[in-house]
Amino acid sequence: MSTHGDRRGPRLIAGEPLSEEGSPYEMSLGGWFRQRASGAPVLLTVEHRLGPPPLLPPAPGTLPVAGLVPQPPADSRGEDGIVDRRAERRWLRHVTTHTRVAQVVATGGTGWNPSGLLDACIAAPVDPEELGTDEYPPVPWVPRVAAPRVGSTVVKYSYRGGLRQGRIISVSENDGREVLVTATDDRPFSMAGEVGALLIDLEARAAVALYVGDVHMRGVNERQWAVLWSARPLPLLMDAFQLAPL
Repeated sequence: MSTHGDRRGPRLIAGEPLSEEGSPYEMSLGGWFRQRASGAPVLLTVEHRLGPPPLLPPAPGTLPVAGLVPQPPADSRGEDGIVDRRAERRWLRHVTTHTRVAQVVATGGTGWNPSGLLDACIAAPVDPEELGTDEYPPVPWVPRVAAPRVGSTVVKYSYRGGLRQGRIISVSENDGREVLVTATDDRPFSMAGEVGALLIDLEARAAVALYVGDVHMRGVNERQWAVLWSARPLPLLMDAFQLAPL
């Protein structure tokens, strides 16, 4: 984990290993963006590595005879399908330093799809001096954001798996909400703990998707694939969470 010189907090960059506090499930920091309304920096990663929402005590006047019965929090999903998680006070930690680094702000499914289809999460840095960075370690340039393209070569970087390369074979699965990638060498495109990493289109010099996991025995382009790697189009997530590049 790199540092900010004399600054108090750690410098979180793309690919760093994160987990929710109290959870053994690891994810990668995809990248940093800013909220369009406030300009505040937030990190982007996956949702499915978070645990279930915490149970809250019952509202006043609802005590049962047997005592307190924890209640699930009210679903604060808006019309856009984004769930505000700030009241739940859920925290992300850096896996190797065990440092609390960010508070979960929101998670996303869309109102017209099953909950969690977007499989994404944004979180705000705990350290007020952590402003995020648009650097991406494997490349010497700052990626812009663009739509994924069939046939393009993409790379993915994480602390756990290093640099992996693949090729996009489909951007039209699930009505354009899923990108599918195949490996371009003998190594798998991903390993455990890498979900949440960004996919970078090398030719376009752009971040194009958020990696969410592998899928098996999928038929695509008149071929049955034993394993492919699934991602969410980044422009879709930027619109859903109202994000902009730093």
